[in-house]
Formats: sequence, structure tokens, C-alpha cells
Amino acid sequence: MKYVPHQCIFCKSKSAAFTSIEHIVPESFGNTEHILPRGVVCDSCNNYFASKVEGPILASDFFMQARHRNGIPSKRNRVPVQEMIAFPHGMHLEMGVTRDGDKYICPKDEAQNGEFRALLQQRQRFSVVFPVASMPDNRLFSRFLLMMGLEVLAARMLFMENGVTVDHIENSVLDEARHFARFGHGPDLWPFHETRIYEEGHQFFDWTEPYDIPHEYTLLYTDEQEMYFVIAIFGIQYAINLGRPEIDGFKSWLKSHGNESPLYPKGV
Repeated sequence: MKYVPHQCIFCKSKSAAFTSIEHIVPESFGNTEHILPRGVVCDSCNNYFASKVEGPILASDFFMQARHRNGIPSKRNRVPVQEMIAFPHGMHLEMGVTRDGDKYICPKDEAQNGEFRALLQQRQRFSVVFPVASMPDNRLFSRFLLMMGLEVLAARMLFMENGVTVDHIENSVLDEARHFARFGHGPDLWPFHETRIYEEGHQFFDWTEPYDIPHEYTLLYTDEQEMYFVIAIFGIQYAINLGRPEIDGFKSWLKSHGNESPLYPKGV
């Protein structure tokens, strides 16, 4: 079997344009290394995921706030601002980071700059209230996880002797996941497992200095011949079945392995 370039792993098109590379994990989660070359994901699917799946996920309050706290810039090198409300004044404020790394707080409405400056000059005390951020829509997040999982699988195949083959692209076992991720077709919900495996901003150590890990992932193959995509984003681990919409097999795997993470078989 030979590597088949220019056939999309999602829509299976051979005639679509393939001019773009694909970041397996969005750049806005700190990914600059895990990239699929041109010819694996067509431009149409790439653009769809960027605007209809990744875009809403990255723009959600949950991940906007997490990216702000961790200083993770977008592909345009901008760290998201943190919105808050000054109490009791009710003024909407933004806390942001300049391109030089300096932090600032300013009114969301520039017309209130003068009023905010007066509060500071008068040394009036006020508190700030941060909005409670909830997770993005579960169904959309499942599609996001499946998108990344299928791309991780393709990346693994690229480094194998035969590469991404017709057999992989035409594998009907993955079709349900492809259709759910790309078109939203299928069950009302494709469940995923969620648990925190280390605190956000957890410091890891090598031989020289501490570092943190915004994201990391693996593929888990169980004894029941199921394949799970497992990814940790800011310390929260998500696992999803690439073959069918159920996670009982992953729960069984966790139980039989002392609830250890597939990313850290011996713990963090």
C-alpha cells in the first residue's frame, strides 16, 4: 500500500483544494509543533472546522479565561482579555496583556476612560467581579475532540511505513466519528470522559528548569479493541471513543488501572 496524498481524511474528497496545513491542536492552545502537512485535510474541511467548531470553542468564556490566565496568545499573537465588572460602580473592565508582556486594566468602553481615571486618582476603593465561565456546548466540544482525535490518528499513520492509506481513509469504523465531527450528523450526544489530572499551571521539571504543559495527548487502545483519543488541556483530561458514542470501555480501563491517566501511567 502506498501513501495517498490529497484525499481528505474527513470528507474523503480527492478533487478539493489542499493548500493549507492543519494544526492538530489549535495554535491558541499553544500548539506550534503538531501539524498535518498539506494533502491530509482539504481546505473546505479546514475552513469549516476553523469557523464552526474551533472558533466557538476558543471564543467560549471557559477557554478565553484559561488562555488569559496562562498567557496563551492566538495565532495573531494576542492574549485574550479578561472581562470583569467594577463593584459597586458597575463599570465593565478588561484586563489584558500588551505585546511587550505588560499587563493593564482599562474600561471596556473607551468613553469611560475619564471616569475610570478619576476613580484611580481619587483612590476610591472598588471590587471586581469575574463572570463565571461554563464549558462550551457538550455536543460541539465532542465534535472538537473527535476532530483532533482523527487528526492525531492520521499523524501517527504518516510516520508509519505505509503512511495514510486508502484503507485508513475508507475505514468504515471511523465513518460515524468523521460524520459527527465534520457535519454534525449522528447521535444527539457523543459522550466524553472528563477529569482533572493536575492543577492548571502545574510546574513540571526537567534537568534545567520548571515548565508547564498547556496541552498533551495520546491514543489509548484497550483490550476490547477500542481506540480512545485522550487529551489534557490546562490540566483537564478529556477522553473520547473514536469508534462509537460510548465511554464505558474507558471507564473500565480506568477502573482496572487504578484510575491512573493514560498520559501518566505512573502518575504525575
